Amino acid sequence: MTQHHGRPERLGADTSSAREALFGRRGIVAFMQHAGPNGGRIALIDGRDATAVCRRAQMSHPYEIRFWPLA
Repeated sequence: MTQHHGRPERLGADTSSAREALFGRRGIVAFMQHAGPNGGRIALIDGRDATAVCRRAQMSHPYEIRFWPLA
């Protein structure tokens, strides 16, 4: 991802604050999770679905959220 889209914006692990930071933005969001069967989540957001994406990711208890904006 870094090779094609540059360095990500790091948002911490709080999905409620990430929801606010991602609202109205387009890009790729990765919910980083420690090793496990799921390994985390990656989603494409279009500015309107940040709330739903963050709610689904909250169940996996991410330790960091990264965001790559798309033009």
